[in-house]
Amino acid sequence: MLNTLISLTTLYFFLISLVNVILSSIKSICTVRYGRGINVLTNVISYSFYTVVVKQTASLPLEITVIATAIANALGVWLSYVILDRLQKERLWKIEVVVSKRYTEVIHGTLAYIPHDYIDVGPKTLFNFYCSSKQETKEVIEQCKKYHGRFFAVENKYRGFEQ
Repeated sequence: MLNTLISLTTLYFFLISLVNVILSSIKSICTVRYGRGINVLTNVISYSFYTVVVKQTASLPLEITVIATAIANALGVWLSYVILDRLQKERLWKIEVVVSKRYTEVIHGTLAYIPHDYIDVGPKTLFNFYCSSKQETKEVIEQCKKYHGRFFAVENKYRGFEQ
């Protein structure tokens, strides 16, 4: 069994399983995020590559196939998110933040470099932040949590402004 576990065939199976999981995860994510053209392309690639995995499975014991597939799935799903996050362009985010009125000036001053407006609503303040990067979004959310605020973030998915 140990000899089979570390064989070249097992390594090959693990690598094609890893690629298969990455392709399948990207396909699933693209189904939610993108349009028909990208979905058709990712489905064709993913399902076509899957036949390689099925063909390779026949030459290995079940235990090895299950272990390699489990490890490939854990690593592959994580890697697919890393790949897509790196490829995704920065987008405008609008974040609505509600905090106690006593934190209004602190938040307004701390996040002055991020475009925003705010209004007092009774004992609370409603901020609207317009973040143009992931870093700005992260800063707003961290400040919101620091001052016990509640927030709602919306990504602007309109593509008409992109060149």
